[in-house]
Amino acid sequence: APLDQVAAIESAALHLISEDHDVRLAAFDALCLIARGGHPMDVGVVSANLAHESAIVRRIALDLLSKLVESADEVLLPLYIANLQDGDVAVRAAAARALTTTPWVGHPAAVLAVADLLWHDEDWVRQVALRVLRTLAEPSNEVLVAELCRGLEDTRHDLRNIFLRALLEFAQCGDGVAKPRLLVLSTSRDPGVRRMALQAMRQVAAHGDEDCVAALVARLEDRDVGVRRTAVEALGDLAARGHPRTVQDVAAKLESWDPDLRCTAAQALPRVALPHDAHALQALAARLARELNEGARVAAF
Repeated sequence: APLDQVAAIESAALHLISEDHDVRLAAFDALCLIARGGHPMDVGVVSANLAHESAIVRRIALDLLSKLVESADEVLLPLYIANLQDGDVAVRAAAARALTTTPWVGHPAAVLAVADLLWHDEDWVRQVALRVLRTLAEPSNEVLVAELCRGLEDTRHDLRNIFLRALLEFAQCGDGVAKPRLLVLSTSRDPGVRRMALQAMRQVAAHGDEDCVAALVARLEDRDVGVRRTAVEALGDLAARGHPRTVQDVAAKLESWDPDLRCTAAQALPRVALPHDAHALQALAARLARELNEGARVAAF
C-alpha cells in the first residue's frame, strides 16, 4: 500500500526527541529516505509541514528541504521567511540554514525578502535577518545596499542605527550603489538622516572622493550642530590632506557672519590641511586677530 508520507514524517519526527542517540539518527535517516523517494509530491509534502503545530516537525521539515532542494524554489521563499520569525529558536535556526544553502546565496528575491525583516518591530527578528544576510548576500550586493540606504530614511532612530550598522558591514569602500544615494540623503530635510548619511559616507566612500568631500564641506554650514560635528569628523577621515580646493573652501568659511560656522571651519581646517600649510595658518591667524566670538577664538587657536 502507498506510504502515507505525512503520517510517516510526523511519526519519525517524534523519535527525534528520543533519549537514544541511535534512535534519533535512525529517525532522521528515515525522514531523508521518505523525502528522497522520487515521488513528485515529495517537496510539497515536506513543505506542508512548515506550518505544523509541532516545532520539532517544523524544524525537521526545514532541515529536509535544505537537503532536498537543489535550486531556488520561490514558492518556498515565503515559508522560509515565516519560519525565520518562528517563536522556537531551533526552528529559526533551521530556517536560516535552509536559506543559506547554495541555491539561495545571492538570490535577489531572497535577499530582499530577508532584508524586509530589518523593518520588523521585534529586535530579535531583525538580528536573525542580519545573521542570515551575512551568508545570503554577497559582498556589496547591489539589491541589499540599495535597501539599506533606503532604511537610513526611516523616521525611527533605532531602526536607522540598525540600517547604518548593516550598511557599514555590507557595503565595500567605494561602493558605486551607496555613494549616489548617500549624497542625496546628505541633503535630507531630517537632520538625523543627514547625520546618518555622513556617518555612512565616512566609511563607504573612497578616500579623497571629491564628490563626497564637497558634500561634507557643504554640511559644515548645516543648521544642526550634530550634522556639522559629523561633517568635521568625516572630513578628517575622507579628505585628501592638502587638497588645494578643499583647503580653500574650508578656509573661506572662516569669514562667515555665523560664529558657529566660523567655529566649525576652524575645527575642520586642520583636518584637511597639511601640517605647516601656509595658507591655512594665515587664514587661522587672520581670523584669530579679528574674532570676537569666544568659541571661534578657541577653535582657531
